[in-house]
Amino acid sequence: MIKIGKYIALLVITIVTLSFTYNKSMESREMVYVCDNARVKCYFKMPCKKLTDLCVGNRVFKVSLERAKELDKKECNCKEDTN
Repeated sequence: MIKIGKYIALLVITIVTLSFTYNKSMESREMVYVCDNARVKCYFKMPCKKLTDLCVGNRVFKVSLERAKELDKKECNCKEDTN
């Protein structure tokens, strides 16, 4: 009975570990768009006019979501502010 408990505990630990690994790999495959201007602290899931307006005179790069987060970028949407 004790051996079954050890196998169940090992199985639970394995499942939890694999779930974290799977989420990390999904994040590294998702691609986003960032500007090489250090003042622009956003990333966009799709290129849009707002991104090109913020990035005037600089280049837009397609990078992994994981890399964008390493660069301390936050998600922004392409909708224009009406305020």
